[in-house]
Amino acid sequence: MVVEDLKAFGIGCDWRRSIITTDMNPYFNSFVTWQMRKLKLLGKVVKDVRYTIFSPLDGQPCADHDRASGEGAQPQEYTIIKMELLAPFPYKFKVLERKKVFLVAATLRPKTMYGQTNAWVLPNGKYGAFEINETEVFVLTRRAALNLAYQNRSKIPQKPTCLLELTVMT
Repeated sequence: MVVEDLKAFGIGCDWRRSIITTDMNPYFNSFVTWQMRKLKLLGKVVKDVRYTIFSPLDGQPCADHDRASGEGAQPQEYTIIKMELLAPFPYKFKVLERKKVFLVAATLRPKTMYGQTNAWVLPNGKYGAFEINETEVFVLTRRAALNLAYQNRSKIPQKPTCLLELTVMT
């Protein structure tokens, strides 16, 4: 396999840590250091984002062997369905004027959403209007907003901004 074929592959690596191959052979350690620097100069080593299991407690990705439970868990791809809330907004939403407000739902099977006529909410659910960017606000749960924030889908990465707390009126 030639180096060009490696473009399709990737590895998660914490570059903040120093790696010593062995203290028995400093020449080999120097070779590995030289090799990694050379690959970086050639553009073969890049910093990019990848889907991974993330630990907010540790502030870093965690592999299977890093977790006490949940071994074998993989990232799941959810599809967000955005349903725009049209003006005029209710009085409680006054703070959201001049923004595009969306009620959002997530699904693992987006094909099932075609022709959808209803959106259900938890009667005792606690929701919030979270700022996604300069113009968009999503109405969803705090946990969902936090998950989006860890994917850089919030105005401030890893920190959701709640503009308004909401509950379902019964």
